Amino acid sequence: MTKEEKEKKDERLGEDETNLHHIGEFFHDLPESVHKAFARHRSTAFEKHPFFFSTLGLLGLVATWQGFDDVMERVSYFDAHPGSLLIIGLIILLLTGRLYRQLDR
Repeated sequence: MTKEEKEKKDERLGEDETNLHHIGEFFHDLPESVHKAFARHRSTAFEKHPFFFSTLGLLGLVATWQGFDDVMERVSYFDAHPGSLLIIGLIILLLTGRLYRQLDR
């Protein structure tokens, strides 16, 4: 390889690194620009249709509650020992509360 060929290769590598740097900057800034572009639409969806989203949220909550209730009725142990279900529920609440405090720090 001649000296001129080596210099041209080095220049191309330098251009490639510069191009990669520009591409990296573009993708680094992309989430922020997407966030700015959709922020107006995202923030007003609930404000435009509060009844619709509240109804969907309530429906999801009731469906989940009913699903848990049906599952618990099928487990015969919980029918015979409802106190153990209460203790399990309290332990889960205690653990999630501690986890929330730990993650909030």
